[in-house]
Amino acid sequence: MLSKRDIMTLSSLAMLQAIKYSKGKRAAARVICTSIDTLNKYVENLEHCTGVKLLDINKKCTSLTTPGEYIVNIANQIEKCLSETYNVKNFYQSGELDKFNNQIKLFSSKMEKYTQKLDFENAMKYRNKIRELEKARFAIMSGETSQKIS
Repeated sequence: MLSKRDIMTLSSLAMLQAIKYSKGKRAAARVICTSIDTLNKYVENLEHCTGVKLLDINKKCTSLTTPGEYIVNIANQIEKCLSETYNVKNFYQSGELDKFNNQIKLFSSKMEKYTQKLDFENAMKYRNKIRELEKARFAIMSGETSQKIS
């Protein structure tokens, strides 16, 4: 279960991402519609939690330290996981999962029938079709493609 601290850390990660992609605090604060003071507070909190300095600040620019870059990469992975979560929800709601599962069940029963008849050539054809469906189902669930079954 996510704690209040975890939620604040997620917000801090988003602000650190904004600093990286906006190439500075002022631009990042504008992009995420907050003040520079709020941005500083969240970054300082994240630095306190991690125990490492995340930003190099000088008169000309603000850049991420190596640990800061590493943490932004982690934030990007978290963002991708959240996106995949939303894709799964859409996939379930659209009924696509049921279509894939029904097609896989049908092909599995045909494969079993051919296996019992010792017709391994046709059984393997259905096994390959099942594998293709499973790959397509996984790709859709992970947001990699917009394949549909026919």
